[in-house]
Amino acid sequence: MEQTKKGKLGLGWLIPGAVMLANPVVAFYDILPDCIGYLLVCISLFRLADLNSSIADALRRFRTLIWISMGGLLMQYFIYNVLSKQPGLKPQEIPTMVLLCAFVMAVPQLYFAVPAWRDLFSGFWQLAERHEGEAVFRYGKRNSNLCERMRRASGVFVVLFSALSVLPEFSVLTTFEYEYEKLPFDWYQFIWLFRVSAVMVLTVLFLVWIVRLVRFILLFTRDERMMNSIIARYERDILPESDMLSIRRLRFGIVFLIIGAALTLNVCIEEKILLPSVLCAIFTAVGVLIFGTDLQHRKPFFVTCGALGIFSIAELLLNGYYTKYFSYESSGWEVEAYRLFLGLRATQVVEAFLVAWMFLLLLDLFGGFVKERVFEKYEGTDTEAVSARATERLHKSFAKKITVCKILFFMSAAAIALEAIFQLEHPWLWWVSVPTVIASTVAFASFLYALLDHLAWQSGMGNTHKSE
Repeated sequence: MEQTKKGKLGLGWLIPGAVMLANPVVAFYDILPDCIGYLLVCISLFRLADLNSSIADALRRFRTLIWISMGGLLMQYFIYNVLSKQPGLKPQEIPTMVLLCAFVMAVPQLYFAVPAWRDLFSGFWQLAERHEGEAVFRYGKRNSNLCERMRRASGVFVVLFSALSVLPEFSVLTTFEYEYEKLPFDWYQFIWLFRVSAVMVLTVLFLVWIVRLVRFILLFTRDERMMNSIIARYERDILPESDMLSIRRLRFGIVFLIIGAALTLNVCIEEKILLPSVLCAIFTAVGVLIFGTDLQHRKPFFVTCGALGIFSIAELLLNGYYTKYFSYESSGWEVEAYRLFLGLRATQVVEAFLVAWMFLLLLDLFGGFVKERVFEKYEGTDTEAVSARATERLHKSFAKKITVCKILFFMSAAAIALEAIFQLEHPWLWWVSVPTVIASTVAFASFLYALLDHLAWQSGMGNTHKSE
């Protein structure tokens, strides 16, 4: 074969994904975002997941870990960029918050990561058994099962990694006991010594684990007989299922589009923008790119995405400059602050309507998609006339859903614009903007999944999982 087996199945992404996961965590601050590592792991597994149910279960858990990791990034931002800059904080408040969040993150990591790695290597084991993979069964002088060894080693590594990320932060509890004279010593003053020691131990554990993982992947992918058998089965059982692969691609794109719709929400905490609109533009554009040529005439949409990204970055820079020297309340009596605040308001209003226009263009693209790809087909007498009438009714039904989504997106844009203009005079306006954004997102998601369900039914897809 001209293309390497490892590259053809995508297993090469597993190694950089694992490297991104096993990076030092200092004071709950993840130096390399784990969400990127879990994403690379998912990319490496999505083909093999069609062939084995255990790997499919592992893939679902790794997808959940992507969201957990993204939640951790938001926690980091909130603690280190918002809470830490508040005046009048007690010395123990931020360390206590770091301890709480580190513990909260460690629990779901253990709950999902341990069974994810267990199922992953169980799946490799099952594939090797089915396709006569001798290399991973008879490894070393003792002819040991390398899949079983990696399954145990990965579980131990995840547990120790989570524990060592949290344990140093527990030293803050001694501060409270010391203040109440219940302990003779405050161990928190040595927190950086504990953190550095934990990072050193984690680095050693990581090097041992990653070397074993790389060795496992190399042995697995260099077993020519097994890999040829796996690829032959994938080409025989999976690739002919073009409808299944198409529906899966559309489902993946829909996830990005729904996230983009949810990111239209204007979230600011302590004058800090948590969810800039550039994220909305990026996720929505990625979703449209995943749909590919199924959505025609996309140029106006991408132009609007680019304009939204530019305005969002300008808003971030302007807001950063404004909050560095002024506060929102100072706009009432300082001329320069008032002028900057007017510019910030104008930018937010333009952004809100750019977001609405972007989704209106996107819904027009889906209107064309429905006309091209969605139909009803009946059998029996007068087939063509009956099918044409049913298809017309179906198109009208989807057109009504698209119209409702357009109205809700415009209403949410108007509510966000009003909040931006009158946020000082009427701070309660977020009670209007948030429900309208939620309503538009829910309506948009309902339309997309209704479209996906009909496409799946239209394709006659039943159980398309080709697992052992």
